[in-house]
Amino acid sequence: MESQPNRIHYNRPQLLARAIDAKDERDVWGRGTGKSQGRLSMRALDMAQQMPRCSFVNVANTYMQLLDRTLPPMLTHWQELGMQRDVDFWVRKFPDKNFGLKMPYIMPETPEHCVFIRANKTDVSVMRLVSQDRPASSSGLSVDGIIGDEARYLNHQKLEDELIPTNRGNERYFKGSHLHHSTCYTSDMPNTPESKWLIEEEKKMDVEGVELVRLIQLKLSKIHSKAFGRGGKYTTSEQSKIKSFEKSLYEIRKDLLYYSEASSLENIHILGEDFIRRMRKQLSPAEFNRAILNIRPTTVEDGFYPYLSERHFYVSIDNSFVDSLIESAYGKGKLTDCRKDADLQHSIPLSVAPDFGGSFNCLTVGQRWGRDFRILKNFYVKNPERVKHLAIDFDKYYKHFYKKEVVFYFDHTHYQTNPVSEKVPKDELISELEARGWRVRPRYIGETPSPFTRHHLWNFGLVGDDDNILRPLFNKYNTEELRNSMQNTQMKRGGRDPWAKNKALERDMKVDQLEAPHLGDAADILYFGANLDAMEHHNVAPDIYVLGRAS
Repeated sequence: MESQPNRIHYNRPQLLARAIDAKDERDVWGRGTGKSQGRLSMRALDMAQQMPRCSFVNVANTYMQLLDRTLPPMLTHWQELGMQRDVDFWVRKFPDKNFGLKMPYIMPETPEHCVFIRANKTDVSVMRLVSQDRPASSSGLSVDGIIGDEARYLNHQKLEDELIPTNRGNERYFKGSHLHHSTCYTSDMPNTPESKWLIEEEKKMDVEGVELVRLIQLKLSKIHSKAFGRGGKYTTSEQSKIKSFEKSLYEIRKDLLYYSEASSLENIHILGEDFIRRMRKQLSPAEFNRAILNIRPTTVEDGFYPYLSERHFYVSIDNSFVDSLIESAYGKGKLTDCRKDADLQHSIPLSVAPDFGGSFNCLTVGQRWGRDFRILKNFYVKNPERVKHLAIDFDKYYKHFYKKEVVFYFDHTHYQTNPVSEKVPKDELISELEARGWRVRPRYIGETPSPFTRHHLWNFGLVGDDDNILRPLFNKYNTEELRNSMQNTQMKRGGRDPWAKNKALERDMKVDQLEAPHLGDAADILYFGANLDAMEHHNVAPDIYVLGRAS
């Protein structure tokens, strides 16, 4: 390595995780704490260098996540350490044969889904990029370890059934390394029942073993500090102690799981106070508590959508488009239009439905797929942004959608004016879309369906056992705010209507309106309208305005 490394700062959670260095590691840290850049990047280097010519996996729920969010900070950190691209690591291509390096024991046939890492002067290890949205991407592998970021998005059952069994073999090469067949997952705080497995891992931690490693590391640090004061010279007694301590560390670490939690405040000296203030303004209180303060979320009781669960959320990314991009296109926030979505039918219109308010306006987007109705995306703007900005955001995201046409569902409440617009918001949104080249087909569904009707319509659809009701599905990554809204919407206790939503948050201007039911209300109109059209198309004539009364 010819270039000189920069002076690198590591925060307390990063330093402690590196010091413990357990075979299995689970780090649940807030946003901006350096999960990829300061932890996974170092874990990958440790594995590559401690097990020269090894093969390990970097796993994600989607391949786009790997390229756009996980890899860039890892590569940046390696360069900060003084490593050079195409000299010390090679991204999605083989090392130059002129280096004369020894390649991994289990060599991939093609380099497209690999990062090769120089282990030393003569050997190279490989980090294979595996994602759960690419069927069979882990089939046939035999690897020496697994790492992964954004682990709360991983399908745990798939992980156990498909990838964990590949973490096997090669004992003759690496049986002396405690990192052989290791696992290291990082994530911000899980917020769904299906992702709680990550938190449950804490129960597997040997607290005494972790504390023992910490104490041994403290003793080793004191020995090295004394030797440093003597110009790097160690006494015979110190050398013997070091050897004994390192042997003990190996024995403890090789069967140890380490679990840690940390808030973003642990990295405030790097992030800055302005970042925390900005996040507090931009995020809802619940999301701020989860993503920044790393507080475990609570489950809402008496939910309006009680059957909504992980099985209703799908991942659909056009990997051919992602693969076609050059590496400079990767990076947080750059893949943000509909070209990445593989769940679009470009030959039929998009269905949309809004919810308008004085300080919060939102839009939900969907399409029918046979018996399914897919909710593809949600949009929202907060005061001082207006309805116009909602149209701008929609048009920007769907500018590559071939059929510039939308079916616009609305009910009687959308004829009302509100403080954010000089016009009726519905008319303003339609005119703004038309001004941007969209053909809008208004679809009036009549009076707002009763809470009873909406509640039971969703219940029948989510359970999926009524052939007359469309089954709702949600694009997992495009509807995170909608999911949060729906999963946190409660029934109103003690009211005249036992099925009514609790709308108290909508009247509390101190509350971030992302916490209120607005997005769920927009999805109600969208889903109801889609079912209304489906029933009319098939000449099915149940009165869905009183759906479920018999039950």
